[in-house]
Parts: sequence; structure tokens; C-alpha cells
Amino acid sequence: MDNSSIKGNIEFYRNLKNLSQTEMALRTDMTRNAYRSLEKGGTVLLHEKLPRIASALGISTEQLVLGYEPRPLSEGELRSSENHAEQIHALTEDYENRLSKLQADVDVRDTCIKSLEENIEHLKSIISRQEKELSGK
Repeated sequence: MDNSSIKGNIEFYRNLKNLSQTEMALRTDMTRNAYRSLEKGGTVLLHEKLPRIASALGISTEQLVLGYEPRPLSEGELRSSENHAEQIHALTEDYENRLSKLQADVDVRDTCIKSLEENIEHLKSIISRQEKELSGK
């Protein structure tokens, strides 16, 4: 969530509760100008202020930030999320193993390429010597 969304949520819930900016300023221990500037975007919203503002509005910090009250997960959803976490862990391990094998293949191929390049250079030097011998005769 970005600051503008959160500030929009603050204004929305303040209006929903029929609170003035002055009342919100009092409830959050801020001056009216400081509160107004915060709500209108003139001040950077600091995370330390969020719980105080949420409390003044009678809502949770999560609801203030998200714009809705997240519902708690059921037992089945918790188990499902644990299964998902296990699946993600297994997939991550498999990915890392495959990546490691691919890196080993790349390393072997790099070594082969280097060896072939050295052979090519050696053969070029032999050819060059033979060409000089032939041209010198």
C-alpha cells in the first residue's frame, strides 16, 4: 500500500464516522493543521502514527492500511497454507538442485571450450610455422 491509498482510507473512514479533521486531530494528539496536512498529502505518513489514527477511527491498523478488515483464516485455510508452504519449499529445493546441475554442466562446457580454444591456438601456431618453412624454401 502506498501513502496516497492509506491517506485516502483515513479520509474515507473519518467521513464514514462523521468526524471532523479537528476531532481527529484531538483524538490523535496532533494539531489540526498537522492532521490536515497529513490527510491531504502534505506530510509523509509515518508508520508510528497509523495505530493512533486507526484507534481514533475505531478500526484496526490493518483495515486502515488495506481499506478492509481482513478475516481470520479458518483451520482448513491454515492447514492449506501450511501445505502450500511445504509445496513451495519442495519446489524451491527442486529448482535449486536443477540450477546447481545446470551450473555444473555450464562449468564442464566452459572447461571444454577453453581446452578447444587452446588447441586451436596451438594448431594455428603449427600452421604458421609450417607456412614460414614453406615460404622460406
